[in-house]
Amino acid sequence: MQHSLRERFLYFCLAAGLAVAAAVCPASVLAQAASSGSAPAFNKAVQGETAGTVEGAVENAMNWVGNVICPLLSVGAGVHAVMQFRSGGRWLPSAATGIGLLSISGIIRLAEYFVQMGAGGIGAN
Repeated sequence: MQHSLRERFLYFCLAAGLAVAAAVCPASVLAQAASSGSAPAFNKAVQGETAGTVEGAVENAMNWVGNVICPLLSVGAGVHAVMQFRSGGRWLPSAATGIGLLSISGIIRLAEYFVQMGAGGIGAN
């Protein structure tokens, strides 16, 4: 399949934008955002547990899936849907995948909210 000059330019702009974003964001910021270290994880289902425990590790994994992975993949699916639509291809599966990924992210964040509200006990505001 031969891509037109316009499509190649779009791919180039997308790759250049990702490269600039990766270069601008220092690795130390990404590493610090990825883990909470040995500090206690407050406002969690198990109060006072550190991120080094099983509960903390599972929670960090769920946070990454719900707050990072699913939204980024949904953006990629949206870009793919737009490119498929422009070329006359099947765009609906990509769009549905993006919407599904955002739905999964929202459900995980809703569950997180319910756990935080329930951590205070019955009758707590």
